[in-house]
Parts: sequence; C-alpha cells; structure tokens
Amino acid sequence: MNPLVIYELSWFRCDGLAVGALIAIWVRSSYFSAKVSRRITRILVTASALLTIIGSRFGLLGTMTTIGVAFRYTQAYLFFAAGFVLFIAHAGSPWTAPLPWKFLQLSGALSYCIYLVHLSIGDAYEILIGRYHEKTMFAAWVRTVVMIAASFAVALVSKRFLEDPCLRLKDRLWPV
Repeated sequence: MNPLVIYELSWFRCDGLAVGALIAIWVRSSYFSAKVSRRITRILVTASALLTIIGSRFGLLGTMTTIGVAFRYTQAYLFFAAGFVLFIAHAGSPWTAPLPWKFLQLSGALSYCIYLVHLSIGDAYEILIGRYHEKTMFAAWVRTVVMIAASFAVALVSKRFLEDPCLRLKDRLWPV
C-alpha cells in the first residue's frame, strides 16, 4: 500500500467524524455525567497511549510505514476525543473559561472555511514562494504563519461576503 494514499481514502476522515458523532450522541443521552466523562477520558487516553507504545515497535511513529498510515489518525482521534469529552464534562469550570473569548469564538465560526482552504493556501505558497527557499525549520515556521494568516483572511472575507449574505437570504426566503 502506498503510504501517501491515506490522504485520499475517505474512511480515515470518516472515523474522526464517527467519533465526533458518538460523542455528540453520548452527551445528549441520559448516561452523560462528569464522573462517566472522566472514566471515558481515561479509557481514551489509555487506548491512545497503548496504541502509541505498541505501535511504535512496528513503525507507527515513522512517516512512510504501513502501520503509521493505518493507525496515525486513530492515535490522534483517541487523544483529541479524550480532550473533547473532558472539556464537555467540565463546561463552566476554570478549564473551559477561555472558550467564550472572542478570538476563540471567531476561530470556531471560521474553522470550517479554514479547514477547506488551508491546504490550497499552503500549495499556493509552495508554488509562489516556498520552492525558492531552503528547507529549514525557520522556513517551515514562516510558511505556517503565512498559511494561518492567509487562511483566516480568506475565511473572514468568505464569511462577510458569502456566508452571512446567504444566511440572511435563507432567513428571508424560508422564515422559521
């Protein structure tokens, strides 16, 4: 199997969507509680740690290995799912106090558009600028800063001139 195929196969991304959907269903169920959330968090972190420890012997931490391709996303999903469960369970606590900050709210509102455009912006950067620079850590940081800034800018423009007008039009055409 070609290790680069991981980015083309949808089931690697669908696993993450499924984990998110399961968390959403569980949060709305009658079984939801902070105590159970902490237990689920421990299970998820332990599973991620075990996968990392056991998988590292078989090349999980390598960049172009079959096991790395097969389980890298799963490793991340388990870890991030644990964080989501923990934050949801402790809403209103000091741990979640930064979530209402305006920048984080804006980031959340723009996140899907940022997700959609960031790779294209990175590719454009490589075509226009990146290929002429040496491959150093500093160059990687510059590329990262440019990608983040440009992605936010595109998402802000999209929200202001595309998303918001379409949502206003939807509300006028199909009032609730």
